Amino acid sequence: MEMESYEIDCKCGAGKMIRKRSNSEKNRGRMYYICPKAKKTETIGKWDWGCKHFLWEDVLTQSQSCGASSSGSSGKGKGTDGDDSSTPTPTTEEKRIKALSKALEISQTANRALVDLIHDLTLDDY
Repeated sequence: MEMESYEIDCKCGAGKMIRKRSNSEKNRGRMYYICPKAKKTETIGKWDWGCKHFLWEDVLTQSQSCGASSSGSSGKGKGTDGDDSSTPTPTTEEKRIKALSKALEISQTANRALVDLIHDLTLDDY
């Protein structure tokens, strides 16, 4: 598999992050970036993830289009099917962002409903 450098410096200072394509069943073909110190081990299908700095390419693209920082996030270095396969799992940070976004959406919907209710009650008083 060919590896390419990416424009983001790894947090550990080892250089530019490396771009790879996932071969796991869940994420086949999905692109991601890892620490340049990451390398295959002697055990087939296993990786030494370097400093474990990891970022899905589609998450990076989404965060850049929203104006967020492209500093990335670190992953566990485990495969999506629970082993040390060639693709780390989504990071805790990515999961937390998704959960917080959903909570914000629910809160905003509830706030709009309260504003509408107060508005209706105010109109009833006149």
